[in-house]
Amino acid sequence: MLILGNYRPALTAARTLAALGFQVAVTANPDQPFAEYSRTVSKVWDAPPAGDEAFAAALLSYVDANPDIVAVMPVSEAMLDLLVANWQPLISRNIRLAMPPPGIVRQCHDKTGMLDIATVAGLDCPPYAVAPDAAALAATARQVGFPLVVRPLTPGTRFGKLKAITFNSAEELDGYPMAVFEAAGPMLLQRYFTGRRYNVYFAAFDGRVVDEQHARIFRSDRADGSGLTVEGETIPDVPELSKDVHALARALRYTGVGCAQFLFDEKARSRCFLEINPRFGANYSFVEAAGMPLTHLCLLLAGSDPVVPRLAGRDRRKRVHFVWSYGDFAGLVHEIIRRQIGLGETLAWAVRAITAAVKADLHVTWAKDDPKPTIMTYAGRLIRWIKPQGAARKSQ
Repeated sequence: MLILGNYRPALTAARTLAALGFQVAVTANPDQPFAEYSRTVSKVWDAPPAGDEAFAAALLSYVDANPDIVAVMPVSEAMLDLLVANWQPLISRNIRLAMPPPGIVRQCHDKTGMLDIATVAGLDCPPYAVAPDAAALAATARQVGFPLVVRPLTPGTRFGKLKAITFNSAEELDGYPMAVFEAAGPMLLQRYFTGRRYNVYFAAFDGRVVDEQHARIFRSDRADGSGLTVEGETIPDVPELSKDVHALARALRYTGVGCAQFLFDEKARSRCFLEINPRFGANYSFVEAAGMPLTHLCLLLAGSDPVVPRLAGRDRRKRVHFVWSYGDFAGLVHEIIRRQIGLGETLAWAVRAITAAVKADLHVTWAKDDPKPTIMTYAGRLIRWIKPQGAARKSQ
């Protein structure tokens, strides 16, 4: 198995695939070596960056030079898009691509198109519009109304390190540095919805959901809640969210695994659909720990001849309280540097982070029998200073 991408989901996938009996290769990450430190990784491919024009040709050459590769599994938006663009050359080599079909990936990555699909399918979607560039942002914002959330429209794009920015008024937007938005390209603006973030991890075949696992998100690595998840828990199915995910799967005729994201008002039982990621979530190790075999389901549902899984034991799923402590403390430092939080908020965040680290059932990258990736995450900056060429590679 060749895993494209070297982030948290790559580590979870490598560990799970190795337990299933596969040899695992991952792409190298010279900026911050990570999954290649896992004992479950047999090979490391020094690939060009995903955005490099040479990547596609290099991938085909690597596959041709390694005929024992039976499947390729992308774990990031950039890698999904790259495989969509090179679908035919890869499947002509009898390589199984562990991802949804290209048409589904394109639809899920079209943020406004997905909101249109969700609206037609009967889901709740607050008013939204697209600003084609920074110059049109203010006028589009006034059209949508305040408060609102601004997100880059292009998958994988951010405002610096921010996934989204919330504005409570036109005056607040007018006072924000416009340079932040100029490199983002088109932006999606949506009326602000008050609710806690919920994720639904699911597997579907031809529009029918065959398994799902719901999760409640407690905190992110940003003070406004817009960042990456650092703490949450698995929960029993939320009927309203389950209904929405089933409706979306039918509308898309979805085959494969994915992660649907919502905001949910627990008192009013109202919700706001955010997006579907047609891949594993970054912290999905907690889904595997709860008992949903998401990696295996991805393999079964991949390719031109997907296998409909026969599942049992959903009633025996575990409650898993998970935490990503590295992201938690990195987020705290980030917000302190940006002066987004005061002393009291800083102390409260630190207490919550320490408490979560002590009480959590699962740290998303940690494994007692495979500790090195997590250790090297914390030592990453020191390693890059001492060995600027990256970590020593395992023999290929």
